[in-house]
Amino acid sequence: MGCDPNVYAPCQKDADGRLWVFESWSDGCTTAHRIDSTEDPQTYTATFRRPRR
Repeated sequence: MGCDPNVYAPCQKDADGRLWVFESWSDGCTTAHRIDSTEDPQTYTATFRRPRR
């Protein structure tokens, strides 16, 4: 098929260099997970948070 059905949410840095860590996917799955294709378009949102001190 030519595409990777896996999605990943690595840590991110914002424009000020502050670190953000993965909190959750909108579908409730873990940081890296496989997405099964469907006939209907799907949207997935990764939520990030500031690390706890």
